[in-house]
Amino acid sequence: MCAATSDGTPQQWWEGFTGRRRRGSVPLFWVSAVALAELVLCILFWPWLRDVPHMGVPLFVTTSLVIQLVGAAVWLYPAASLLFKHRRHGAEQKPMKAALGILLVFVLAMGVFYCLAVLFGAPLTEQMFETLLLSIHLAALTTLPVVVTRDTTPKALRNLFFGEGSFRSVLPGGPNADHRARVLTRAAMFAVMGAWVGAAALPLDWDRPWQQWPTPCVLGASIGHLLALVLPMPAACMDQCL
Repeated sequence: MCAATSDGTPQQWWEGFTGRRRRGSVPLFWVSAVALAELVLCILFWPWLRDVPHMGVPLFVTTSLVIQLVGAAVWLYPAASLLFKHRRHGAEQKPMKAALGILLVFVLAMGVFYCLAVLFGAPLTEQMFETLLLSIHLAALTTLPVVVTRDTTPKALRNLFFGEGSFRSVLPGGPNADHRARVLTRAAMFAVMGAWVGAAALPLDWDRPWQQWPTPCVLGASIGHLLALVLPMPAACMDQCL
């Protein structure tokens, strides 16, 4: 029989996605479903990305965004019941207001990633649509999953980026944060690093269609995000059953 684990173990790291254990069932449904969907997406769209990236990249980015939105909707669904109930304490944010806040942060993240892509060498006046696709993809993989699990009030967002729930929480010596924030923040960092590593294929003289901007970066971001979700699985399962 699997024993319960203490804080700081791989299993606790995984349980951060749900915040609580669910009657013996594996409390990793959301992350497992998203990871599987991303893996299937990469496999199915690889021929398109390899041979016709001008068609494959927009379809890939759009489908990936839908996957992230579905995952976000699953987490936001309990809050949707507030639309039909009177709030007693007023402590929770209204769903519509929260959705607008998420949309605003998502658009701002797109702008930030677009500027970063240009600063790192993306064409300034050419291939703007391609650069926009990369910024949408990075915003969907990084900002969207993190923000939907937290409030979108100015105070909460300030804490997300600069306080205990910030990206510094996954670094050695960083501030403590809940496991869910650490897991999603780590996945976001892996996605950005994956896009950066994927850019190494752009200047190679192989003359392959998939080397066109921004195909390697888009695929690298998805692979990095997927690895951040999948790599802890064996350790989590072993720790749970030992």
